[in-house]
Amino acid sequence: MTGAEFIAFLGASVILAVTPGPDTFLTLRFAARSVRAGLVYTAAAGLGVLVWAVLALTGVAALLERFPDVRTGLTWVGGSYLVFLGVTALLQVNRARRGSAAHAPAGEPRLPARSLPMVFRTGLISSLTNPKTGLFFLALLPPFLPASPSAVDHVLLVATVVGCMLVYGAGLSVIAGRVGRYLTGGSGPLIVDGVAGAILVVLGVSLVVL
Repeated sequence: MTGAEFIAFLGASVILAVTPGPDTFLTLRFAARSVRAGLVYTAAAGLGVLVWAVLALTGVAALLERFPDVRTGLTWVGGSYLVFLGVTALLQVNRARRGSAAHAPAGEPRLPARSLPMVFRTGLISSLTNPKTGLFFLALLPPFLPASPSAVDHVLLVATVVGCMLVYGAGLSVIAGRVGRYLTGGSGPLIVDGVAGAILVVLGVSLVVL
């Protein structure tokens, strides 16, 4: 891979990382309550992206194109999961506003450390159940690989994609965590929950329909 090709691939990876999607809004939702939670979600989502990238490079992800039923089934699972996460967030906001939230009272931005495994599972599942990620890598990676790619070429491309996503997610987590503490006198996390929940429902439906 030439220097110009790597710069082009790096640019594509940055665009992929910063394009708003489920990971962006889930990162915002968790980070608004705890920067650590946002970082944990980012790490889990990055792991999911790493898996998809490896599957694309090894040809396994090509099965999504060869067997449309598999892609459709995974799409329904991923879309349904996003809708579930969105509805759950909206219900939690509603309960919190009524003073009966079990996870955190209004105005409390912190997320218990015991919730971090749940955050990690959410990030991993939401990433792995999005077949469009695999299809994206099938389209993105091959043009940047030489005719006889080496292991170094593969590692460089995968590390670039995952690295861009981790850097963006970490930065987003820090910013969201700080802003979430000051919005509306400390109720920022609930505002973020509500907005993120509604957007996740829309994204979940869009994943299935589009």
